[in-house]
Amino acid sequence: MTSGPVARANLLQKAEQYILRHGLLDLTLTAVAEGIDSNRRMLLYHFGSLDELVNEAISDILERHDLTNQLAALLQAEGDLVDRLDAAWAHLADPALLSWHRIYFARVGLAVEDSVHYETFLAESRAGWPALLEETMLARRVHDAKTLSLAVAAAWTGLQLALLSGEDRTTLARVHHTTVAALLA
Repeated sequence: MTSGPVARANLLQKAEQYILRHGLLDLTLTAVAEGIDSNRRMLLYHFGSLDELVNEAISDILERHDLTNQLAALLQAEGDLVDRLDAAWAHLADPALLSWHRIYFARVGLAVEDSVHYETFLAESRAGWPALLEETMLARRVHDAKTLSLAVAAAWTGLQLALLSGEDRTTLARVHHTTVAALLA
């Protein structure tokens, strides 16, 4: 294997896939190296440590899915606001995004433990979906859009955790609909 930027990018991509398949619990440099047909020395050469490899892999995973733009498209479509919010939640609850949710909340856990190191991530997390929801609600002239957008974002976070805990998607869709309909009534 070569040691240049192409090799590094290839290792990172393989590590991302490994992390998506196996998660972060009990992750070791040896396990990653073996799981991606590499070795510890090569990973240390390119990334310096397991922490650096994991941080870079998680950042790439979260950025690549770019949920904010996907949600923006769903929210800005024509139709009733509750229906648009339900469509956005349905997208968030897509089984294909389950590994993204696991990685995101793992990063949240790390960020809460080390808020200085993850200051940017925390700021982006606090601002991202609430800002998108507020913009959507302001465009539809919803009264108290700031408070309601934060309430919907908080509901999404709770529903994501329920989803990760194994709650039924159909049940969560009903809970979502009831919650946003009540908030916007």
